[in-house]
Amino acid sequence: LVFINAYEPGDRLMRTRAVVGLGRFAEKAAELTGRNLADMTYSLTDEAAATLATGRLTEISGGLAALSFGTIPRAACDSLEKLLGIGVAYSIGFVWKGDLYGNATIVMRTGEVIAAPAAVETFVHQAAIALQRRATEDALRQSEESFRALAENAHDGILIVDEHGTHVFANRRAAGMFGVPLEQVSGTNLRDFVDAADRPLLADRLARRLSGGSVPSQYEVNLVRRDGTRLMVEITGARTIWRGRPADLVIVRDISERKQAELELKESRERYRALFQSSPVSLWEEDFSAVKQLFDELRGTGVTDLAGYLDEHPEEVRRCAALVRILDVNRATVRLYKAKDKEELLANLMNVFDDESYAVFRDELGALARGLVVFGSVGVNRALDGSRINVVLRCNVAPGCEQSLSRVFVSVVDVTGMKPFEPDETRVLGGKGSGGQAEPRRAPEPLNPTY
Repeated sequence: LVFINAYEPGDRLMRTRAVVGLGRFAEKAAELTGRNLADMTYSLTDEAAATLATGRLTEISGGLAALSFGTIPRAACDSLEKLLGIGVAYSIGFVWKGDLYGNATIVMRTGEVIAAPAAVETFVHQAAIALQRRATEDALRQSEESFRALAENAHDGILIVDEHGTHVFANRRAAGMFGVPLEQVSGTNLRDFVDAADRPLLADRLARRLSGGSVPSQYEVNLVRRDGTRLMVEITGARTIWRGRPADLVIVRDISERKQAELELKESRERYRALFQSSPVSLWEEDFSAVKQLFDELRGTGVTDLAGYLDEHPEEVRRCAALVRILDVNRATVRLYKAKDKEELLANLMNVFDDESYAVFRDELGALARGLVVFGSVGVNRALDGSRINVVLRCNVAPGCEQSLSRVFVSVVDVTGMKPFEPDETRVLGGKGSGGQAEPRRAPEPLNPTY
């Protein structure tokens, strides 16, 4: 009588897979034991596992009760042993490279013994190799099934490409990107769907990756679908093994919308730079984030009225001026201040702003300290040759920078040739956000309908 059992290491269980030798006694054995002997499960003790792991044929004492680890009642075991004429029992583990895959239990008739244990051990060793191969195949099948389930629910296209560049697996998303039915993808090559200009790059990356060479894991190519439409995609590749052979796992991500957004952003920035540089009005792009940090530090020391504090501490106004970072100025600014270029202007800002200019800057700081995002004033600047420039200044905090003040736009209009005014004739306008109310501090007669 032979029992063939499979070992489940995760739960440390032996599960009977087959019983040979019951013959006509199978039904009676099931009646006596109350169970199907070919479908039994029992826990394996540490001692039993260690014995089986030797791969040697071992005689087991205690009869069927010991062999079943107590899962079959003793009385049922005694009745079954009497029915079948059971004598000595042996057990041997199916072991391969130190791993236990199961065991065979051989129960002899009364008075019989195994005459050639070495032959049995050799046979069981060959069976262990077959079991290991079967276990590997089962694990591979389960892994492949899990991979397929994951791939079919992925938002990206997923491909397995063999060493010849042929698709041996594709999910539905990949087929959709190619514009063909899923069943038509197998056997094709990625180059069949890639723009001709990108094919050399694709072939080089695949060959280098499969040969173990160094290659960027991501790159971008244009797909040409079967209907002629084009799709920009990002390819991510990694070496893998598919059914025992080297292969390439390829993830295809549609980046058309991202690329379009990047293009629109680039065009928008280019339009902004063109408008900024070609504007006839002097424009400054400035970073007040260090000033904002100073404001927060002053508040932390108990200063509640920052505008009043700046009025009383002119040295802090100059300190703030030093903290402002000029990000850019346009060409009109260079011309207005009679500089050779932007670099010369930025290197000589101390000659542009005098005491009269600092009074306007103090008002600007006060507006920003109160949380205003729009500020307007008139004042006086100096060109690099020392000539006086009467200006109308407007300051706008860029949207999204209200808390950090990291981008502030300032426009400066030369009104030197217009109605004369005194330096203290300033007009300050401000607003909180787009719906803020103007807060005049000084309000002279308007200069003209525009300003």
